[in-house]
Amino acid sequence: MSGIAKIYIQGELKRTESEFYTLLPALLTAGFQKDDIVCVPFIGADELKCDSIFNIYDPFLPRGKLPLLDSKGTHLPLNDIVHMCSFLTILQNAATLDLPGESFILILDARAIPRRDFHERLKGLFTKVWDGLSLAHHPAVVAEDASYFADSEISEHEPASAMTSRAIALRISYVKKIVKTIMPFREPLDYELVFQTLIHKTSPQYVFPPLFDLRL
Repeated sequence: MSGIAKIYIQGELKRTESEFYTLLPALLTAGFQKDDIVCVPFIGADELKCDSIFNIYDPFLPRGKLPLLDSKGTHLPLNDIVHMCSFLTILQNAATLDLPGESFILILDARAIPRRDFHERLKGLFTKVWDGLSLAHHPAVVAEDASYFADSEISEHEPASAMTSRAIALRISYVKKIVKTIMPFREPLDYELVFQTLIHKTSPQYVFPPLFDLRL
C-alpha cells in the first residue's frame, strides 16, 4: 500500500481464551494485503545462550556522560533481550527492502488494538517530517481539553521519555541507519530507541491521539 513498505507483527500470534485477536482482521479490513504483512514470533527464551546474549547485550557499554535511561539497563530481564532480538530481526529484514527511503514500516505487537480510523490517520502522516514515530504513546501530561477525536498531531517526546516500540513507524532511510548502530545495546528497547535518535541527530516523536492501544 502506498507509503507503507511492510507491516511487521511481533510477539505471540495465537489466540487465547482471555484475549480476542483483533489486529490482523483490522489490517486486512483496512485494505492491506497478506503480502504486506510479516509475522515475527518471539524466539523462545531457552534458545538464547549466554555467549549469544553477551555478544549483543553489554550492560557496561560506555556512552560518555550519558547516564542510564532506565535502571534495568545493568541487569536486563531475559524477556527484554528476547524483544530486542525480534526487533533486530525486523530491522535486518526491512533494511533489505528495495524501496524509497521515505517509505516506512510499521512494527506492531500482536495484541495491539487499532482505533477504527487508524488507516485514514496514518495516511495523513505520510508527508510530515519524522524518522521514528510512536503510535501508541500516552504522554505523562495531557491537556484538559485533549480529545480522542481530535486531529492527529505529531509531538516530540518529553526528555528521556521512552518510545513505544510495540507500535511504531520507522522510515526506511532511518531503518538503514539504526540497523548498523543498535548493537550492542545497553538499555531496554524503548529507551535504546531514544539513544538511537541521539546518535543520528533526529527527534523521538509520537502521534496524539494514539492510533493503537496496547493491552500488554
